[in-house]
Amino acid sequence: MGLFNRKKIATSQDAWFVQVEGEQLFVGELSYQTALVELLESRGYAQEDLTDRGRPVSESFTARLVPERNNHYDANAVVVQIDNKTVAYLSRGNAARYRTAFGTRPSEVAVVLWVKARAAGIVSVWPARKM
Repeated sequence: MGLFNRKKIATSQDAWFVQVEGEQLFVGELSYQTALVELLESRGYAQEDLTDRGRPVSESFTARLVPERNNHYDANAVVVQIDNKTVAYLSRGNAARYRTAFGTRPSEVAVVLWVKARAAGIVSVWPARKM
């Protein structure tokens, strides 16, 4: 049923995704590494856990998707926030589809913060699979 499906919840909307072909869903995480690391540290991970770990790190969070009305780079921009920290944006194509489904209303989506094993500690944001 399209990219975004909606379901009414108590205070906002709940969204889940079918990714736009050829585009990442979330972009710009490299600009928000400090916030992403702080979120993982709030779950008990130390900086060393993220840089030279034999296993990947995977932690679930609820992200809030908030349309930005005055973004100079993309009129459809949708910021991704976790615990009031900006951690990414929706890609251009996904943001345009989001705006078609939700307009300027915020929503919530389950995400996973992920760090690849034995990597440089780069934290990325991925949609959680809806079961």
